[in-house]
Amino acid sequence: MRAGELRTRGTLQRASDGSKWGESVTWSDYATVWMEIDPVRGREYSEGRKEQAELTHMITIRYVSGVRPDMRLSAEGRIFKIASVINVEERNRELLLRCTEEID
Repeated sequence: MRAGELRTRGTLQRASDGSKWGESVTWSDYATVWMEIDPVRGREYSEGRKEQAELTHMITIRYVSGVRPDMRLSAEGRIFKIASVINVEERNRELLLRCTEEID
């Protein structure tokens, strides 16, 4: 992995433990990282009477211990929900995150 490829600065966030049923989830910062964002797929679908859009991305970051699929990334005013975490070649050098972008 070359440093020039990681050109977007973002923040890994995790849900705070204080949220209970019915309350909105609050997010706290976990780590600040440089990342590369690669769009993979986009689709639109209907859910009820509302049109929905879904964008899937593969995001590469340097290795950070403790990253889990229940976390999210925030970058440039965008929110990415982490669906899976891959430790590339299990060498603790880089993580490949499959994410879905939250779209209002």
